[in-house]
Amino acid sequence: LADNPNLQTAAARLRRATAAAGQAESAQGPRLDATTNNSRERFSEYGLMPPPYAGTVRNVNEAQLDGRWEIDFFGRNAAILKASIGEMRASDAEYQAARQLVASNVARAYYRLAHLRAVHDVTAQLARQRAELGALTERRVAAGIDTHVELESARGVIAENARDLSSLDEQ
Repeated sequence: LADNPNLQTAAARLRRATAAAGQAESAQGPRLDATTNNSRERFSEYGLMPPPYAGTVRNVNEAQLDGRWEIDFFGRNAAILKASIGEMRASDAEYQAARQLVASNVARAYYRLAHLRAVHDVTAQLARQRAELGALTERRVAAGIDTHVELESARGVIAENARDLSSLDEQ
């Protein structure tokens, strides 16, 4: 389950939908953004800056704090949050369905393998019995009890059984 590409894709969709729901939920309350900028700058002697800054190299440090709170009068943010939660739940259901599909396919493949192994074992036992029957038929032909028709029929069944065994091995 961990390495299945379809399951990894569904898990990625679920993480994306969960992140979108978290982002929509964060729009319900106040927001505070902070930015900083640090740079070293040379001010031109003939620029807009007057002396003592003109013609010098100085560090320019800026800090900005921005706060917002959007009041949701018409329910827009609440609707976006509901839609995001719905999408997250749908992605979770898709992930669980993909997980169940992969697990059932693996179980079905193992069941088919066990069935093929059992059929192979029965066919191998049948091949041994038919080989013994072929040897018995050869002795009966040598003794004059059976004809060559029975011998050829026994040999044909043995070849048919070998073909069935090789087909089961391939499967």
